[in-house]
Amino acid sequence: MDALDIRILRSLGTRPFAEGPRPSGLTSPTALGRNLHVSRNTVHTRIKALKASGVLARFQAYPNLRHLGIEWTAFHLGFPDEASRARAASHARTMTSAARVLEFMGPHLCVDLYYGSPKERDVRLREACQAPGMRIAHTLENHIMPAIRRPLSSLDWRILQELRGDAHRPLKEVAAGVRASYRTVKRRVDAMRRDGDLDVSVEVDPSRIPGAIPLGMVYKLRNGMAVKATNALRRALDERYFLAYAPADETLGDLAMEAFATSAAELETLRQRVMAVPGVEGLTILVSQRVSYSEAWLDAAIAKRVAETEAKRPATVAG
Repeated sequence: MDALDIRILRSLGTRPFAEGPRPSGLTSPTALGRNLHVSRNTVHTRIKALKASGVLARFQAYPNLRHLGIEWTAFHLGFPDEASRARAASHARTMTSAARVLEFMGPHLCVDLYYGSPKERDVRLREACQAPGMRIAHTLENHIMPAIRRPLSSLDWRILQELRGDAHRPLKEVAAGVRASYRTVKRRVDAMRRDGDLDVSVEVDPSRIPGAIPLGMVYKLRNGMAVKATNALRRALDERYFLAYAPADETLGDLAMEAFATSAAELETLRQRVMAVPGVEGLTILVSQRVSYSEAWLDAAIAKRVAETEAKRPATVAG
């Protein structure tokens, strides 16, 4: 696992729609190789090795959640002690609306929740916080989806459903599954990705990196220097971070990264490197312990939309 592997993962996208619509060609091995100044074969070989190692857990397809009337927010939760956090994490993993549960050593936990309304969000957040004396619930990230240009057709929804769980599934197999031609399916996939109706991201399991200490790093930045400091931090940790986002709740911090170190000594080196960046006023480092994914709630919403659009489709019209 080296700097090129990390850059490939970031280029593939570790959060859906983080940069808005991304046409299919932007993440092809040829395009990635051009942007990273390596050959297409090098990119292809690295991705294959990342998948074999389990670091790249899978390619996942996500619909624009605006089509489903769903929102997606990541929360950072703090508990009185590690035992309370462990109980809350165990419960959160049973929630069908919890897309991701990221546990840290100590009393910290991050939970990504799907919901259909602010009221439902609050209900699900209270459920995820099941622990006496729960201290804090910061909004870590609101996933903002692109504006919708048009409703999705029955065929679009069925294609999305076929791509769930393996967004790199051969389109010939997808075409057979939806009973349409390969050319039609490719045209629809390209259009959905171009218009922001579909995005593909990678799920990363840093625990599979040999010798890795997975980290959550949260920074407090000086007023007026946030942009400059953020760019400098990205450069300083270029070989070690695979995800960066701005927390929506400024009391948590101004920038958060998921990264890794390969030893306690390197962790201290990274800490010193970060604190030397002008504009960094504070740093909280959390050691990741376990990450779990669940897409049951989203898959159920997609299946419901498939059934609804199929029911509206004239019986004489072929797929």
